[in-house]
Amino acid sequence: IPPSTELSVSQISADNVATISWTSTDNLSGVSQVELQYRIGHDGTWQPLTTGPAVGSFQLSLSGNSYFVRVRALDNAGNYSAFSYERAIVTPNLFLPLILN
Repeated sequence: IPPSTELSVSQISADNVATISWTSTDNLSGVSQVELQYRIGHDGTWQPLTTGPAVGSFQLSLSGNSYFVRVRALDNAGNYSAFSYERAIVTPNLFLPLILN
C-alpha cells in the first residue's frame, strides 16, 4: 500500500515567496522521502524542486509567473504514492494599469 500525501501553499509574502508544506503518512513501513515538483505555466514541464522528510516545507521564490506544484511520497517498502493534486501559485500583479480621461 503506497503512502498518502497532502500538499498546501501559503499566501505569497510581500517579497514574492510562497511557502509550500506537505505531510505524508504510511502506517505500514513508514515514509522514506517526499519528492516536490514544480512547473511554470500550464504547459511547462514538471521539474524536481526538492526532496525531504515526511513532514516539511519549502520556500519558493517567485518571479512573475504562474507556478504549479505537486508532491509524492516514497515509503520504506519502495512504493510511490500518486502525485497530489496540483496547487497553483500566481504572483500578484502589483502594477495596475492607469486609466487616463
